[in-house]
Amino acid sequence: MTYLELVNDVLVRLRESTVTTVGETTYSSLIGKFVNDAKRQIEDSYNWNVLGQTITVTTTSATSSYSLTGVGQKFRVNDAINTTSVITLDNTTVADMNRKLNFGTPSQSIPSEFCFSGVDGSGDTKIDLFPVPDGVYTLKFDVTVPQTLLRLMPCLEGCSLTQSHWKALVILKTTLWRSNGRTTTKL
Repeated sequence: MTYLELVNDVLVRLRESTVTTVGETTYSSLIGKFVNDAKRQIEDSYNWNVLGQTITVTTTSATSSYSLTGVGQKFRVNDAINTTSVITLDNTTVADMNRKLNFGTPSQSIPSEFCFSGVDGSGDTKIDLFPVPDGVYTLKFDVTVPQTLLRLMPCLEGCSLTQSHWKALVILKTTLWRSNGRTTTKL
């Protein structure tokens, strides 16, 4: 089912005319926003397997900052491990990491802690590691990464969520909006 088909399905249920593009009318554009809101709420409600991926970071000696390539800026870390040393990585605070990396000479050893430290030029999140790696280590980050907003393309391609889940939230949100005469997108 495409983004346009989802929008038209909601319009039909609201006894409105279907459209040939999502942006054809202000009302169909609004329904399109509701579809994306519903998609985001579904994605945020659970760590869906289909949205999961493992990001591998290979360290180099004396380098503490790395990018989590491909995760963007909205994601959840489910687990972080150092497979070379067979240990878990603890997520520490930025303040704690700043102190460890900037007060005195940071120790170099097996990395066991990480914190998020901004984004790189591609818009992917960066991490700092401590201790600073003293060699090559393989770190794996099990993450849940939401899909991008729906546009005019097949939106359920490779998605394990059922059509009824999408429809239920979209119809509920649209019906609530219409019955209350509000323009809010919050349930």
